[in-house]
This record gives sequence, structure tokens and C-alpha cells, in this order.
Amino acid sequence: MNRCRLHTVRRVGFVLLGAIMMTSVCGADWQATKILQMDAQSVAAEFPAQWQIVTET
Repeated sequence: MNRCRLHTVRRVGFVLLGAIMMTSVCGADWQATKILQMDAQSVAAEFPAQWQIVTET
């Protein structure tokens, strides 16, 4: 295997590992909430949203 290909395989491996680790963190405990967009001239517009409190363990 040439050197350039080895670096590419290593980078792809790190990206896949990071993506796998992020799926468990990003997919947990999302809670529904509402966002209010305020404008000085009109009434507030209400949009659905989600939020998550992230804690390190």
C-alpha cells in the first residue's frame, strides 16, 4: 500500500469512528420547546424546536 493511500484509509477510519461515537451523544434526551421570534413592529412568531442539556460523565 502506498503512503498516500495509507493516510487516506487512516483519515476515513478516524471520521467513521467519530461519527459512530457522536450518534449516541447526539441522539439522546431531546426535549420539545418553542422559539419566539420577536419583531419590533409585529406580534411574536412561534416556532417548534428541540433542546438538549449536555453533561460530561
